[in-house]
Amino acid sequence: QSTVLGAGAMARSAAQALVAAGSRVSIVNRTLEHAERLAIELGHTARSAALETLPELLACGSVLVAATRSQRPVLDVATVRAAVDRRVTAPLILLDVSLPRNIEPAVRALPGVRLIDLDDLEQLCPVDVAMRQAEIEQAELLAAQSAQLIARWLRVRAMSPAIVELRKQGHAIRSLELERAAQQLAGLTPEQSSAVDHLTEAIVNKLLHGPTVALREAAAGSTSPDSSQRVLDVLRLDQARHVRRSDRRGYPGGLRSGSAR
Repeated sequence: QSTVLGAGAMARSAAQALVAAGSRVSIVNRTLEHAERLAIELGHTARSAALETLPELLACGSVLVAATRSQRPVLDVATVRAAVDRRVTAPLILLDVSLPRNIEPAVRALPGVRLIDLDDLEQLCPVDVAMRQAEIEQAELLAAQSAQLIARWLRVRAMSPAIVELRKQGHAIRSLELERAAQQLAGLTPEQSSAVDHLTEAIVNKLLHGPTVALREAAAGSTSPDSSQRVLDVLRLDQARHVRRSDRRGYPGGLRSGSAR
């Protein structure tokens, strides 16, 4: 009879190994529903149990694996001592694979108890230092690549105001020129006026497509956090917006674009 304290990923792995070895397993967890879910997943050789039943399970079982996310010990010396006093079988083996520890270290001094924690496991199962270093380097490489992707995304996002302002300026100029040509276009039918409107809008969109793509690519390759502001300064978009508003006052209303409203 074995007991697994916890219902997370590590506890699941431990319980699966115990079941595969032919042991009957009791899953104990502070939230009983989680224990029940894991017990059902493991099959008929596993059952769930409330945390309050832990002393009884310690007295009857032979192995306990502690694998919870608790930030302080779940199993104290008094509980283990009381369970050992009731035992009539072989020594109790306690395996603590939690970090921080789930079992008080002082339990190690109790007679009839063998406590094995992560430090003990490292000595019992030494890790290849070269392999560990290679894995660390691989993890650092993945972290650096992810950081570069995030930084690239942030730079492209920071360029969005400049791109939006550029497109606004382009469509505003189109509307202004249509207003200037309003008298020449006054004789057009509604269908012809609509065709001119759509034609000029398509021309502006195609003209702006290349610069828009170039700005995004420049932002992606830039390492400067203020590249967006520099683009605004170079294009003088803020000034152009002010001039655009002033110019509008000198022209009568005429054919207007829906995108410039």
